[in-house]
Amino acid sequence: EQPSTTAIRWNHFPLTVYINDDFILQKNPEYATDARRALDIWQSTGIVSFTVVDSPEADITIEWVPSLKEKATDTLGNTDLKFIKISQFGIIQNATIGLLTRSESTQLNSKDMTNLALHEIGHAIGLQHTSEDDIMNPTLTIPSNAVKEISTTNTNNLQELYKSPAKP
Repeated sequence: EQPSTTAIRWNHFPLTVYINDDFILQKNPEYATDARRALDIWQSTGIVSFTVVDSPEADITIEWVPSLKEKATDTLGNTDLKFIKISQFGIIQNATIGLLTRSESTQLNSKDMTNLALHEIGHAIGLQHTSEDDIMNPTLTIPSNAVKEISTTNTNNLQELYKSPAKP
């Protein structure tokens, strides 16, 4: 559960990311490329940075799952954050992103998967849902017509979150 009185964030960059593509190798190996594209898009903000690694001992794990956890707040993906609360501040220790490959009976295409990964990576770096028509809106229309851009609101929220020096 996220602290309501403050934001939670990472205290270091670059974040290491492990992309576990075991589940999707047979289904659609392009999904791993879509996840990398989503990381690149967030990194292009100049606020966060990532290094993809081959070890599960990473800050963030991205994996594809047959079903989401019972308490998932999104319908196609879920991000579990583990963090330490220090007074009114939360420091993320690790994040696990679980992504589905289907929306009901529809297989997600590359744009859908990139948008889904963008949204869940947004959660993994500390962003909450927005009510605007941007990548952090909890509604994703399938099939996607285009890969969504990071909105000014998303960038501003990220800048606000990471403007002060990180707690140790």
